[in-house]
Amino acid sequence: MPEIIFSNFIGQAQPAIGANTVLNVGPKGSYVSALSVDPVGRPGIVRPGFGGTDLTNVDVVTNLIRRFQLVDATATKIYGLEDRSGGGDSHIQEITLSSHTITTPVFHTIAPGSDKHDGHSTFVGSDMVSFQISGTDYFLYSWNDNTDGDIGRFTVAGGTPDDDYMTNVVEANALSKNFEHPMVVGENGILYIADGPTIHKFEDIGANGTFTASAITIPNQFVIQDMINWRGFMFILAHRRLSTADIVENHKRDVKVFIWNYISIQAGNDTGFDSVIPIDDDTFGAKRTVWRGIPYLFTVGGGFFASSSSYRKVDLFAIDCDQSYDF
Repeated sequence: MPEIIFSNFIGQAQPAIGANTVLNVGPKGSYVSALSVDPVGRPGIVRPGFGGTDLTNVDVVTNLIRRFQLVDATATKIYGLEDRSGGGDSHIQEITLSSHTITTPVFHTIAPGSDKHDGHSTFVGSDMVSFQISGTDYFLYSWNDNTDGDIGRFTVAGGTPDDDYMTNVVEANALSKNFEHPMVVGENGILYIADGPTIHKFEDIGANGTFTASAITIPNQFVIQDMINWRGFMFILAHRRLSTADIVENHKRDVKVFIWNYISIQAGNDTGFDSVIPIDDDTFGAKRTVWRGIPYLFTVGGGFFASSSSYRKVDLFAIDCDQSYDF
Protein backbone atom coordinates (compact mmCIF):
# COMPACT_ATOMS: atom_id res chain seq x y z
CA MET A 1 0.00 0.00 0.00
CA PRO A 2 1.17 3.60 -0.57
CA GLU A 3 2.90 5.26 2.35
CA ILE A 4 2.14 8.86 3.31
CA ILE A 5 4.41 10.81 5.67
CA PHE A 6 3.42 14.11 7.29
CA SER A 7 6.52 15.90 8.52
CA ASN A 8 6.94 19.37 10.02
CA PHE A 9 3.42 20.41 9.16
CA ILE A 10 2.67 23.69 10.96
CA GLY A 11 0.04 26.39 11.09
CA GLN A 12 -2.33 27.30 8.32
CA ALA A 13 0.25 27.20 5.53
CA GLN A 14 1.44 24.38 3.29
CA PRO A 15 4.76 22.74 4.28
CA ALA A 16 6.46 23.84 1.05
CA ILE A 17 5.72 25.19 -2.39
CA GLY A 18 6.93 23.29 -5.45
CA ALA A 19 6.08 20.80 -8.13
CA ASN A 20 4.56 17.42 -7.27
CA THR A 21 6.43 14.63 -9.07
CA VAL A 22 5.06 11.16 -9.83
CA LEU A 23 7.80 8.61 -9.21
CA ASN A 24 8.29 5.07 -10.48
CA VAL A 25 6.68 1.99 -8.99
CA GLY A 26 8.32 1.16 -5.67
CA PRO A 27 8.10 -1.70 -3.16
CA LYS A 28 4.72 -0.42 -1.94
CA GLY A 29 3.34 0.62 -5.32
CA SER A 30 3.42 3.92 -7.24
CA TYR A 31 3.57 7.01 -5.13
CA VAL A 32 3.93 10.77 -5.38
CA SER A 33 6.63 12.96 -3.88
CA ALA A 34 4.57 16.03 -2.90
CA LEU A 35 6.33 19.22 -1.87
CA SER A 36 2.99 20.94 -1.37
CA VAL A 37 0.15 18.92 0.17
CA ASP A 38 -3.10 19.69 1.94
CA PRO A 39 -3.84 16.99 4.56
CA VAL A 40 -6.60 18.95 6.30
CA GLY A 41 -8.87 20.22 3.51
CA ARG A 42 -10.62 16.84 3.50
CA PRO A 43 -9.36 14.62 6.34
CA GLY A 44 -8.64 11.08 5.20
CA ILE A 45 -7.56 12.25 1.75
CA VAL A 46 -4.18 13.85 1.08
CA ARG A 47 -4.47 16.15 -1.90
CA PRO A 48 -2.12 18.63 -3.63
CA GLY A 49 -1.72 21.93 -1.83
CA PHE A 50 -2.47 25.34 -3.20
CA GLY A 51 -0.04 26.88 -5.65
CA GLY A 52 2.25 29.65 -4.48
CA THR A 53 1.68 33.33 -5.24
CA ASP A 54 4.45 35.90 -5.17
CA LEU A 55 3.66 38.89 -2.95
CA THR A 56 4.94 42.38 -3.59
CA ASN A 57 6.97 43.90 -0.71
CA VAL A 58 7.41 40.48 0.93
CA ASP A 59 10.68 41.67 2.49
CA VAL A 60 8.72 43.60 5.14
CA VAL A 61 7.68 40.24 6.68
CA THR A 62 10.40 39.43 9.21
CA ASN A 63 8.74 36.68 11.29
CA LEU A 64 6.41 33.71 10.93
CA ILE A 65 2.81 34.86 10.47
CA ARG A 66 0.89 32.98 13.15
CA ARG A 67 -2.63 33.87 12.09
CA PHE A 68 -4.37 35.32 9.04
CA GLN A 69 -7.73 37.01 9.47
CA LEU A 70 -10.36 38.56 7.22
CA VAL A 71 -13.92 39.60 7.91
CA ASP A 72 -15.78 37.63 5.21
CA ALA A 73 -15.59 36.50 1.60
CA THR A 74 -16.16 40.07 0.34
CA ALA A 75 -13.06 41.43 2.09
CA THR A 76 -10.50 43.23 -0.07
CA LYS A 77 -7.67 42.91 2.47
CA ILE A 78 -6.36 40.22 4.78
CA TYR A 79 -4.34 40.77 7.96
CA GLY A 80 -1.61 38.55 9.39
CA LEU A 81 -0.20 38.53 12.94
CA GLU A 82 3.51 37.78 13.31
CA ASP A 83 5.42 36.16 16.17
CA ARG A 84 9.13 36.85 16.85
CA SER A 85 10.62 33.79 15.15
CA GLY A 86 12.86 36.05 13.05
CA GLY A 87 14.21 37.79 16.13
CA GLY A 88 12.76 41.21 15.31
CA ASP A 89 9.65 43.17 16.23
CA SER A 90 6.25 41.48 15.96
CA HIS A 91 4.10 43.07 13.23
CA ILE A 92 0.58 43.04 11.87
CA GLN A 93 0.81 42.74 8.08
CA GLU A 94 -1.84 44.03 5.68
CA ILE A 95 -2.22 42.32 2.29
CA THR A 96 -4.34 43.71 -0.57
CA LEU A 97 -5.88 40.65 -2.20
CA SER A 98 -6.49 42.07 -5.69
CA SER A 99 -2.84 43.00 -6.24
CA HIS A 100 -1.13 40.50 -3.88
CA THR A 101 0.65 43.44 -2.28
CA ILE A 102 1.85 43.76 1.31
CA THR A 103 1.44 47.28 2.69
CA THR A 104 4.71 49.15 3.17
CA PRO A 105 5.88 50.63 5.44
CA VAL A 106 4.63 47.79 7.63
CA PHE A 107 0.96 48.22 8.64
CA HIS A 108 1.67 48.02 12.39
CA THR A 109 4.43 47.15 14.87
CA ILE A 110 3.24 45.97 18.30
CA ALA A 111 4.69 48.54 20.73
CA PRO A 112 2.20 49.78 23.36
CA GLY A 113 3.06 53.13 24.88
CA SER A 114 0.80 53.33 27.93
CA ASP A 115 1.66 53.07 31.62
CA LYS A 116 0.33 49.49 31.63
CA HIS A 117 3.38 48.25 29.67
CA ASP A 118 5.89 51.03 30.24
CA GLY A 119 9.44 49.69 29.98
CA HIS A 120 8.37 46.31 28.61
CA SER A 121 10.03 44.70 25.58
CA THR A 122 10.04 41.60 23.36
CA PHE A 123 6.46 41.82 22.04
CA VAL A 124 5.19 38.56 20.53
CA GLY A 125 1.91 38.14 18.63
CA SER A 126 -0.28 35.19 19.65
CA ASP A 127 -3.74 35.10 18.00
CA MET A 128 -6.25 37.27 16.15
CA VAL A 129 -10.06 37.11 15.72
CA SER A 130 -12.83 39.34 14.40
CA PHE A 131 -15.29 40.64 16.99
CA GLN A 132 -18.01 43.29 17.10
CA ILE A 133 -18.06 45.95 19.83
CA SER A 134 -20.94 48.45 20.03
CA GLY A 135 -21.93 47.84 16.40
CA THR A 136 -18.40 48.21 14.97
CA ASP A 137 -16.40 45.30 13.56
CA TYR A 138 -12.87 44.97 14.95
CA PHE A 139 -9.93 42.63 14.79
CA LEU A 140 -8.72 41.73 18.30
CA TYR A 141 -5.17 40.41 18.67
CA SER A 142 -3.51 38.88 21.72
CA TRP A 143 0.19 39.25 22.46
CA ASN A 144 2.85 38.87 25.17
CA ASP A 145 5.93 40.81 26.23
CA ASN A 146 8.70 40.13 28.74
CA THR A 147 6.42 41.01 31.68
CA ASP A 148 2.78 40.24 30.85
CA GLY A 149 0.27 40.10 27.98
CA ASP A 150 -2.62 42.08 26.53
CA ILE A 151 -5.19 42.29 23.72
CA GLY A 152 -5.22 45.06 21.13
CA ARG A 153 -7.79 46.01 18.53
CA PHE A 154 -8.27 47.84 15.21
CA THR A 155 -11.25 48.29 12.92
CA VAL A 156 -11.64 45.84 10.06
CA ALA A 157 -11.40 48.80 7.69
CA GLY A 158 -7.74 49.10 8.69
CA GLY A 159 -7.97 51.70 11.45
CA THR A 160 -5.06 52.55 13.76
CA PRO A 161 -4.37 49.62 16.15
CA ASP A 162 -4.56 50.14 19.92
CA ASP A 163 -2.18 47.56 21.39
CA ASP A 164 -3.25 47.80 25.04
CA TYR A 165 -6.98 48.14 24.48
CA MET A 166 -7.98 45.42 26.94
CA THR A 167 -5.99 46.71 29.92
CA ASN A 168 -6.04 50.45 29.21
CA VAL A 169 -9.58 51.00 27.89
CA VAL A 170 -11.58 48.03 29.19
CA GLU A 171 -9.38 48.02 32.34
CA ALA A 172 -9.08 44.25 32.38
CA ASN A 173 -6.32 42.33 34.12
CA ALA A 174 -3.13 41.77 32.12
CA LEU A 175 -2.61 38.29 30.68
CA SER A 176 0.26 36.02 31.74
CA LYS A 177 3.55 36.32 29.85
CA ASN A 178 4.13 32.57 30.26
CA PHE A 179 1.48 31.32 27.86
CA GLU A 180 0.16 31.89 24.38
CA HIS A 181 -3.40 33.22 24.19
CA PRO A 182 -5.62 31.52 21.59
CA MET A 183 -9.06 33.11 21.24
CA VAL A 184 -12.40 31.93 19.85
CA VAL A 185 -15.87 33.47 19.55
CA GLY A 186 -18.65 31.22 20.85
CA GLU A 187 -22.07 30.68 19.34
CA ASN A 188 -23.36 32.98 22.09
CA GLY A 189 -21.33 35.88 20.68
CA ILE A 190 -18.87 35.88 23.60
CA LEU A 191 -15.11 35.96 23.03
CA TYR A 192 -13.17 33.35 25.01
CA ILE A 193 -9.45 33.93 25.75
CA ALA A 194 -7.07 31.20 26.93
CA ASP A 195 -4.48 32.11 29.57
CA GLY A 196 -2.58 29.01 30.70
CA PRO A 197 -5.12 26.72 32.44
CA THR A 198 -7.74 29.51 32.54
CA ILE A 199 -10.27 30.87 30.05
CA HIS A 200 -11.44 34.48 30.39
CA LYS A 201 -14.41 35.94 28.52
CA PHE A 202 -15.08 39.27 26.80
CA GLU A 203 -18.64 40.36 25.98
CA ASP A 204 -20.13 43.10 23.83
CA ILE A 205 -21.68 44.84 26.83
CA GLY A 206 -21.25 48.58 27.33
CA ALA A 207 -19.45 51.07 25.10
CA ASN A 208 -16.08 49.28 25.24
CA GLY A 209 -17.08 45.72 26.09
CA THR A 210 -16.87 43.86 29.40
CA PHE A 211 -14.06 41.52 30.50
CA THR A 212 -14.67 38.73 33.03
CA ALA A 213 -11.68 36.85 34.40
CA SER A 214 -11.66 33.06 34.91
CA ALA A 215 -14.87 31.92 33.24
CA ILE A 216 -13.53 28.38 33.64
CA THR A 217 -10.28 26.77 34.79
CA ILE A 218 -9.07 23.31 33.85
CA PRO A 219 -6.63 21.45 36.17
CA ASN A 220 -3.75 23.80 36.92
CA GLN A 221 -1.04 21.45 35.62
CA PHE A 222 -2.40 21.77 32.06
CA VAL A 223 -1.84 24.52 29.50
CA ILE A 224 -4.51 25.39 26.92
CA GLN A 225 -3.10 25.31 23.39
CA ASP A 226 -6.25 25.90 21.38
CA MET A 227 -10.05 25.81 21.50
CA ILE A 228 -12.75 24.67 19.09
CA ASN A 229 -16.24 26.14 19.35
CA TRP A 230 -18.62 23.50 18.06
CA ARG A 231 -22.34 22.82 18.53
CA GLY A 232 -22.59 24.73 21.79
CA PHE A 233 -19.56 23.03 23.33
CA MET A 234 -15.99 24.23 23.70
CA PHE A 235 -13.33 21.61 22.93
CA ILE A 236 -10.32 22.77 24.98
CA LEU A 237 -7.05 21.29 23.70
CA ALA A 238 -4.39 21.16 26.43
CA HIS A 239 -1.12 19.46 27.39
CA ARG A 240 0.40 18.86 30.81
CA ARG A 241 3.19 21.25 31.78
CA LEU A 242 6.30 20.24 33.69
CA SER A 243 7.27 23.73 34.84
CA THR A 244 5.54 26.92 35.97
CA ALA A 245 6.62 28.87 32.90
CA ASP A 246 5.52 26.67 30.02
CA ILE A 247 5.79 28.93 27.00
CA VAL A 248 8.44 26.53 25.67
CA GLU A 249 5.96 23.65 25.94
CA ASN A 250 7.55 21.24 28.41
CA HIS A 251 5.28 18.21 28.24
CA LYS A 252 5.44 14.47 27.80
CA ARG A 253 2.65 12.26 26.51
CA ASP A 254 -0.20 13.73 28.54
CA VAL A 255 -2.56 15.54 26.19
CA LYS A 256 -6.28 15.96 26.83
CA VAL A 257 -9.39 17.46 25.30
CA PHE A 258 -11.60 19.06 27.96
CA ILE A 259 -15.21 19.45 26.80
CA TRP A 260 -17.03 22.46 28.24
CA ASN A 261 -20.74 23.20 27.93
CA TYR A 262 -20.24 26.97 27.87
CA ILE A 263 -23.85 27.66 26.81
CA SER A 264 -25.09 25.93 29.96
CA ILE A 265 -22.62 27.90 32.08
CA GLN A 266 -23.87 31.15 30.59
CA ALA A 267 -27.38 30.20 31.68
CA GLY A 268 -26.10 29.51 35.19
CA ASN A 269 -26.72 25.77 35.00
CA ASP A 270 -23.17 24.47 35.13
CA THR A 271 -19.86 25.24 36.82
CA GLY A 272 -17.22 23.12 35.09
CA PHE A 273 -16.21 21.02 32.07
CA ASP A 274 -18.39 18.06 31.15
CA SER A 275 -15.92 15.44 30.00
CA VAL A 276 -12.25 14.73 29.33
CA ILE A 277 -10.81 12.79 26.36
CA PRO A 278 -7.19 11.58 26.77
CA ILE A 279 -4.94 11.68 23.70
CA ASP A 280 -1.87 9.43 23.61
CA ASP A 281 0.67 11.93 22.30
CA ASP A 282 2.96 14.77 23.41
CA THR A 283 1.20 17.91 22.18
CA PHE A 284 -1.30 19.26 19.70
CA GLY A 285 -0.05 20.53 16.37
CA ALA A 286 -0.80 24.03 15.16
CA LYS A 287 -3.72 22.93 12.99
CA ARG A 288 -7.25 21.73 13.67
CA THR A 289 -10.25 21.66 11.42
CA VAL A 290 -13.92 20.67 11.35
CA TRP A 291 -15.09 18.78 8.28
CA ARG A 292 -18.59 17.35 7.76
CA GLY A 293 -19.44 17.88 11.41
CA ILE A 294 -16.36 16.15 12.82
CA PRO A 295 -13.46 18.01 14.47
CA TYR A 296 -10.00 16.77 13.46
CA LEU A 297 -6.94 17.53 15.61
CA PHE A 298 -3.33 17.19 14.48
CA THR A 299 -0.95 15.99 17.18
CA VAL A 300 2.82 15.79 17.45
CA GLY A 301 4.85 13.36 19.52
CA GLY A 302 6.96 10.34 20.01
CA GLY A 303 4.93 7.32 19.01
CA PHE A 304 2.58 6.09 16.29
CA PHE A 305 -0.92 7.32 17.02
CA ALA A 306 -4.27 6.97 15.33
CA SER A 307 -7.46 6.84 17.38
CA SER A 308 -10.86 8.40 17.84
CA SER A 309 -13.18 9.09 20.72
CA SER A 310 -16.91 9.62 20.85
CA TYR A 311 -18.84 12.17 22.88
CA ARG A 312 -22.64 12.42 22.70
CA LYS A 313 -22.68 10.98 19.18
CA VAL A 314 -19.84 13.32 18.19
CA ASP A 315 -16.62 11.85 16.80
CA LEU A 316 -13.27 13.46 17.59
CA PHE A 317 -10.26 12.30 15.57
CA ALA A 318 -6.59 13.00 16.23
CA ILE A 319 -3.84 12.42 13.66
CA ASP A 320 -0.13 12.44 14.50
CA CYS A 321 1.56 14.63 11.87
CA ASP A 322 5.07 13.43 12.77
CA GLN A 323 4.41 9.80 11.94
CA SER A 324 4.08 7.56 8.88
CA TYR A 325 0.77 5.98 7.93
CA ASP A 326 -0.01 3.10 5.58
CA PHE A 327 -3.30 3.45 3.74
